[in-house]
Amino acid sequence: PKPSPPPPSSPGGDSRGFSSKSGVGLMVMVVAFCVVCGVMVLSPAANGLRASITTGQLFTKIYDSRVQSRTTQTNAKVDATADIGRRSALKGVSATAVSLIATSSKVQALDTQSPFKVSMDLALDATTTSPVTFEIYPEWAPLGAEQFKTLVSNGFYNDCRFFRVVDNFVVQFGINGSPDINKQYKKPIKDDPVTQSNKRGTIVFATSGKNSRTTQLFVNLQDNAFLDRMGFSPIGKVSEGGMEIIDKIYGGYGEGAPSGSGPDQMVLQRKGNSYLESAFPKLSYIKAANVITE
Repeated sequence: PKPSPPPPSSPGGDSRGFSSKSGVGLMVMVVAFCVVCGVMVLSPAANGLRASITTGQLFTKIYDSRVQSRTTQTNAKVDATADIGRRSALKGVSATAVSLIATSSKVQALDTQSPFKVSMDLALDATTTSPVTFEIYPEWAPLGAEQFKTLVSNGFYNDCRFFRVVDNFVVQFGINGSPDINKQYKKPIKDDPVTQSNKRGTIVFATSGKNSRTTQLFVNLQDNAFLDRMGFSPIGKVSEGGMEIIDKIYGGYGEGAPSGSGPDQMVLQRKGNSYLESAFPKLSYIKAANVITE
């Protein structure tokens, strides 16, 4: 028989000691070795990949954290800016409100210093009634002007008699016909400096001494400059044409008691108009007085 052909061998290699089983075993060992080496080689790569993933996740978290932090800071700045804006706006509103309040106060202050007029309907006698207007100037005598305005507004002078009329001197009024009402207005006001002379037609508060003005006033029937030195401070004057009416106020009873035969102020304070109507029926009087609002 012919011999079996020799197993193949690598070029130049010796084929002795190698059988097919041995070759298979060797191949298995090589494959196993490669697998082991591959695992050893791939494991660090896999670990590196995992590490890379973990690091990426970390960077992502850090990035997200920084973004979130910056966003939070930005939002905080926006909120702070908005808050500052709101505070500024509120301050602006407050400043405007304060400014408006101050302006309103100034306007009110100016109003108290603005001239005003008072109209009076005078019953000169039993059949004749004539209107007279007084122009009041607070800048002349602010306290007196304010007192007169208050009294007129309260209706104090309605039905008041001109109880003292002295020719070529003054005509005086300001004692209410009700004793009870008079008692409500006994508190005096302080004096005003004399800034205007007591000329004919000026209206002035009567006094009984320093800081004693209450409700009584008089109208100068002529220039009485000597009253300036005595502290009588005019608060206004009769409007143009009004003195023709004032001159017609009844003065037949003359100076009051005790110097003359006219009405006694002390009795008038105590008894009111009932005393005047019975003893001095011809006295002219104020039917109504009002502050003119324009």
